[in-house]
Amino acid sequence: MLLVVGVMRQVLLGIEVDDKMPQHEYYEYFGPDYYTLHVAPSYMENKNSCPLLDDIRAKLLDYLSKLQHALSIQFQKKPPDTSFTRLMKMK
Repeated sequence: MLLVVGVMRQVLLGIEVDDKMPQHEYYEYFGPDYYTLHVAPSYMENKNSCPLLDDIRAKLLDYLSKLQHALSIQFQKKPPDTSFTRLMKMK
């Protein structure tokens, strides 16, 4: 699931997804010839319905919205050192 969320996050952010599949606990299930994320097209019938795919997308977006984010601090100018300010006033 973590692999799917990571790849989905890259797709949603418009980041190019690398073809090489990262190592994970189910890596051996994709081998030996399919250790890639992009699978060659085949003549198999696509059984993924649009409502199912929309539901999966909504769930993934919901999972991503619940991830804790790192706090950020707005950049501000550093106040001048008091000793430098005093020296400037003395001149």
